[in-house]
Amino acid sequence: MAREADPVQLPRKVSGLKRFRYKLEALALGVFARFIKSLSFEGMVRLADTIGWFTYHLLRYDRRVAMANLDIAFGDAMPVHEKKRLARSAFRNLARALASLFWAPNLTRQNFSQFVTIEPESLDRMRAITSAGRGILFCTPHLGNWELGSIVVGFHDLQLLVVGEPTQNEAIGRTIFNLRSVSGHKVVPPAFVVLKLFRQVAKGGATAMLVDVNGRRGRGGVWNDYFGLPVFNPTAVADLAMRTNAAIMMGVGWPDKTGRVTLKFYDEISAVSTGDRATDVQRITDAITREVERFVREHPDQWLWTYKRWKRRPTEDRGRYPFYSKFQKVD
Repeated sequence: MAREADPVQLPRKVSGLKRFRYKLEALALGVFARFIKSLSFEGMVRLADTIGWFTYHLLRYDRRVAMANLDIAFGDAMPVHEKKRLARSAFRNLARALASLFWAPNLTRQNFSQFVTIEPESLDRMRAITSAGRGILFCTPHLGNWELGSIVVGFHDLQLLVVGEPTQNEAIGRTIFNLRSVSGHKVVPPAFVVLKLFRQVAKGGATAMLVDVNGRRGRGGVWNDYFGLPVFNPTAVADLAMRTNAAIMMGVGWPDKTGRVTLKFYDEISAVSTGDRATDVQRITDAITREVERFVREHPDQWLWTYKRWKRRPTEDRGRYPFYSKFQKVD
């Protein structure tokens, strides 16, 4: 049973025009959500593929970001026509992930395995950790179908505490939060989230985090090598693992051609503390980033190439960094 998501706070002052716009947006989203839910799984996937095709051709800037990222990752070793194919795949995969999130209310304990499953060996790994009383920090990149991959864990009696970014439109934010909680997960906004996550995993619970995201200024982070260029990463996973003895498990929801997903968990990433926090955090985040790169190299058609992964750079000289990168001092 889905749990009611924590409320998403609107800005204190919202003009009447914005309120009207928010109502129209919420109405449109509600119509879209009901339409998606009414489709068969196959129909939802076909619609998502169509949306992905149109957005690839319409969103010129995002297409440019994808091609710039592919140039960084593969350079001249990959022909342009192959990079364009992977860019199209990125739009398709994003459309499938988002469409499947709106379709997710159709999933129940009785039928979910028809559409998304956990690999048996992965399920054994997960249960071995939870039976030992340890918490789990599930780490996933924007790879495959991260939405369905996260949801299915709840149907195996492991409800996650998931951090959701707030939106200006409260109704839309609440809708997204509730969709992500259809299998029993609790979705919370970022306010005081470190304490919430600490309590969750310290008592043997679990959380899931997207780990191929850029660290934010003022919140701390480390530079890790990703396809030969440093990216600025948050350190929450490393900090929580060392403080709580929680297991770090990489997980990816791998889709097949029909859109059905198999969730796989990989070997635990060591988070043993040596007493030198800075060194340990660097080592753990390096290991996570290497795993993400390995997955992307093995399945380049599954990553979200439209994401501005190299948004920040540590030097004023742009060098090999993409056109969208900016030099920003980050501590």
